[in-house]
Amino acid sequence: MKKILIVLSAAVLLLAVGGIVGAGLVHFETRPYKIAQSIAFRLDSAPAGTAQETAATTSFESTFVRLQGQKTGIALQRPISGGGMTPMEGGVLLLAGDGTFVHATSPNDVKFLEMTPPPNGFEAYQADAETRFADLTHAFKWFRYNDILAIEADGQRALVASFTRYYPEDTCYGTAIARLDLPEGSLREMTLVAEDWTTIYETQPCLPLKEIYRAVEGHAAGGRIAHDGAGNIYLGSGDYHFDGLYASFEVSQDDAYEHGKLIKIALDGSGHEIVAKGLRNMQGVAWFGGEVWAVEHGMRGGDELNRIVNGRNYGWPVVTLGTQYNRHLMPGTNEAAGRHEGFDKPVFSWLPSVAISSLNVIENVHPAWDGDLLMASLGGNALFRIRLEGDRVLFAERIAVGVRVRYAQPIEGGVVLWSDARELIFLKATDIFDGDPLEIALSSLELSLEEREVLNQTFNGCIECHAVVAGEHGNAPSLGLLYGRAVASTGFEGYSDALRQVDGVWTRDRLIAYLDDPQGFAPGTQMPDLGLDDQNILARVADLIEALADPE
Repeated sequence: MKKILIVLSAAVLLLAVGGIVGAGLVHFETRPYKIAQSIAFRLDSAPAGTAQETAATTSFESTFVRLQGQKTGIALQRPISGGGMTPMEGGVLLLAGDGTFVHATSPNDVKFLEMTPPPNGFEAYQADAETRFADLTHAFKWFRYNDILAIEADGQRALVASFTRYYPEDTCYGTAIARLDLPEGSLREMTLVAEDWTTIYETQPCLPLKEIYRAVEGHAAGGRIAHDGAGNIYLGSGDYHFDGLYASFEVSQDDAYEHGKLIKIALDGSGHEIVAKGLRNMQGVAWFGGEVWAVEHGMRGGDELNRIVNGRNYGWPVVTLGTQYNRHLMPGTNEAAGRHEGFDKPVFSWLPSVAISSLNVIENVHPAWDGDLLMASLGGNALFRIRLEGDRVLFAERIAVGVRVRYAQPIEGGVVLWSDARELIFLKATDIFDGDPLEIALSSLELSLEEREVLNQTFNGCIECHAVVAGEHGNAPSLGLLYGRAVASTGFEGYSDALRQVDGVWTRDRLIAYLDDPQGFAPGTQMPDLGLDDQNILARVADLIEALADPE
């Protein structure tokens, strides 16, 4: 039976077959996979090699920083996820999963480059998959380019790419690293061909096509790379699901294989060495504080942040903080499930999994963020800002962005995201209080410094439950745009029956009365008595709520 996973219908058919014959494709049932499938072909109708603005603005908030900007859709030659970015020439250089090169400085300045990626043998693999190996399961969308680095140091100006390569003469595959030395001039004006690339590393030994699950598990290739500034790069070499579960043998603990390892590679191609083993699918590698840090996918739970130390063993697949996708324990872990005993433990782990996807050092973005690590997340639809103190994680702040982020690249004054919806999202970082409605409303009132401080302290009690941004309802209705509206008429769904029965609109006098005696105004309301007896303060709070409705 020919089983080539090219479109969602084929994936669904295969899932149905897997559900009948066993748990072989249980990971297709995970929510992140379904989301990825639902958005993977969103731009298929657009001409390849074009960019389309898909939204005017977008905004996300963290504790100290607001990220605001625009996004643009990128139409690829092949509908595929994956890829990486690197800062270059005042913007970012994107190497998409299909090998498309794009340079962008903003959503309105996007240039598809005349650059051919290093050869990866995909056409030969596809031909073999449709003929010689038609009896195997193939996932073409996971055969991809994984990362790109711009190297500008010691007089060098080069690009380094990481990707899965197929070798038709041996019918096997692995991860390759290729280098391209750039001539002088702007990248946008160059025409670069496949022969300009030089291979400097290939994982050994070459992996055979798998006869169970998928022949090439390219989504488990890892492939992220980082530069140490001293002539070496570090590769997170994934295990391609050769873990004893999705293949008949495992490689991460086997020193004969350079898969499931962190590899140090000389940029000039003169040599390489295995730094650490027992790693699974590293989708983020960063050179930080003179050390290598890596984040890797667990299975169901157990995504890890590891400080990579030379010669250490991080345990995969013998130990994990998660389970298999089918919720069964990993073989041999019954007595120590979830304990990660006997091997180097991660510095931090995410349970449930957030499906990590990139890791970069934050520099010159915002004072509150600089010096931290920025991790992107697929399943979590978020960014994570990680603060390290030595080898301890002080916090991992989650910043919801609502899309599967494949790569997050810090740039001067902001961040650029590459999403699995194939969108470049340019975000500028500003102070969270810049343009804050509360600050604007306070500034519009004629208050002495002492009055402002008293009002601010009083209102802090209000915003423990109420937001001030219009439409942001949590446990209580937003106070933004409340004044002048009918009582209990915002989009908040949790109004008490008592307040819903009150007719009329919110006036200044009615606000003062309600704040002074909530139960007297609407018997049965959920609003607690604030204990405010000072009528002047009550009046000022009402003034502030009115100002929120018309901050200018």
